[in-house]
This record gives sequence, C-alpha cells and structure tokens, in this order.
Amino acid sequence: MAWRINRLTPHRERWIIAMLIPLVFAATFSAPAHADDQSFLNDLRTSGMPVMYEPYYVGLGYKICAQIMAGMSTADAASQLGIEGQIWGPQIVSAAQHDLCPKTLSPPVSG
Repeated sequence: MAWRINRLTPHRERWIIAMLIPLVFAATFSAPAHADDQSFLNDLRTSGMPVMYEPYYVGLGYKICAQIMAGMSTADAASQLGIEGQIWGPQIVSAAQHDLCPKTLSPPVSG
C-alpha cells in the first residue's frame, strides 16, 4: 500500500521526494560537530589560565581556527592575534585546535 499525498499528481510527488532525499542523506551521514566551547574553556582553566570573560576567549579560539584553516601557521595566527609572546598563548592555540577545530591538527606520522 503506497502512501500518497492528496491533491498532488504523481509527477509532483516525485519532485517532492527527490528534494527530500539529499536532506535525509545529509542528516543521516553528516559528521557530528566537534567544536566544543565548554571543553575549550575547561582546557584553558586546567592549564592554570584564569578565564575571566568566556566569550572573549571562545571568540579568540575561533579566530585562531579560522586563520589556521585559511593556511596560516599556528605561530603566525598567534602572532597576528597578539598572543604569541604571552604566557598563555601556546595553551590557547592548543586548546583551540583540540576542542574547536580538531581538523587542523596534523595526522600522526606512521613510520
């Protein structure tokens, strides 16, 4: 027994189904989001960094990710954002890569 949408011709039913298939496929097979703001903040705090204004640091983390994904090195991204010489600069970059944009981490070298 086939389910049919009332008042639609079979031709229109096929178009509706054809438009829904990519949406269902994308929802089914999309990778889960890896960005985790709270883990990023927790990693900063665990490293001993005093995090006073959370939105600032989360924004900074996403800026680092955007620059690295655009092809910038981690050192250049930190330098451009003015955190390269700061004591917490390496921790911010590392936490951003691990928690906000893990795709920017280099794959392990097999030997």
